[in-house]
Amino acid sequence: MAGFSVETRRDGAVATMKLRGEARLEVVEPFRAEGKALLAAGVTHLLLDATALQFVDSASFGVVLELLRDAQRRGGGLAFYGASARLRRTVDAMGIAERLTMAADDASARKALGI
Repeated sequence: MAGFSVETRRDGAVATMKLRGEARLEVVEPFRAEGKALLAAGVTHLLLDATALQFVDSASFGVVLELLRDAQRRGGGLAFYGASARLRRTVDAMGIAERLTMAADDASARKALGI
């Protein structure tokens, strides 16, 4: 099983979280903690860079939806960008596509969120 890591860049109220490897229940808690810490520190928009993400399980999507709700409560939002075809199919199969903003790249994600 591949590992999972998160690399974060912050620019004011926007943070980009580059997700690498396989996001699974056993390793996703640091992702949740980092996202919540960013939001608590004044970030309103989270951009999830999925270009190096190989797999996401349902527990990890639960964290994404939780962070989305938290960002929306702060007047912001959350967007995925660079997702593989496999990840996009998973989002569709889980029935959460209408709740997530998916974009091709960083610029498209920012535009979709109005930032």
